[in-house]
Amino acid sequence: MRSVERLLNRIVEKQQHILKYPKAYHQEPLLTNRKIEYRSVIISQYYKMIYRIDGDVITISAFWDMRMNPIKLKRMI
Repeated sequence: MRSVERLLNRIVEKQQHILKYPKAYHQEPLLTNRKIEYRSVIISQYYKMIYRIDGDVITISAFWDMRMNPIKLKRMI
């Protein structure tokens, strides 16, 4: 259970940081050819959070397991 708590705490920390500094993280390399700019932040060794910015609104588009096939991410978003 501790690992789940740690992961949730990291997600909350990163979300709070994104709220203060939405453009602090880099553009998601797998989604650079889209009209919408997606950014990503690494949450842990295996997970990253993918989000987009639309004016004052930040939308989390996915929590991605980086061990998965990247083609799935392109299809999912």
